[in-house]
Amino acid sequence: MKICSKCKHAKLLQEFSKQKACKDGHSPWCKKCALAYNKEYCRKNKDKVARWCKKSREKRKKRDLKGYKRSYRNTQLKYLYNITLEDYDKLFKQQRGCCSVCKRPQSKLTRTLAVDHNHQTGKIRGLLCDLCNLNMEWYEKNKWRLEQYLIAKELAKKR
Repeated sequence: MKICSKCKHAKLLQEFSKQKACKDGHSPWCKKCALAYNKEYCRKNKDKVARWCKKSREKRKKRDLKGYKRSYRNTQLKYLYNITLEDYDKLFKQQRGCCSVCKRPQSKLTRTLAVDHNHQTGKIRGLLCDLCNLNMEWYEKNKWRLEQYLIAKELAKKR
């Protein structure tokens, strides 16, 4: 429970926005009061808000999108596979920019090569095109079926 410094009502913490700068990590105003204040401020200061929005849009346009995308990709690789973008690039160079299964080059594909990894151990096996990645996933899930089929085929040959 926390008391909103605007409306002075005791409310649950979920009713306050998170704010790192505050001691308890939550905004001093509840979400309802903050929303009402922001609406009123925007109504009273339309010109100021419009200038700020225009300035923000211009900043976003100027931002280095390529650098941002690389940074996002690095974060994604680190989170999903515990590798950096540099590790991915090394693997890409080792495979000469091709899928490790079908050997199709990245230039002929519409998407970047996917990181193939063992789902139990997390060990990276290589980079695959989407088609090979899907087939590998199907194989891992249905390995026992394929093995049963091959055993049945061998038994049929022996008869």
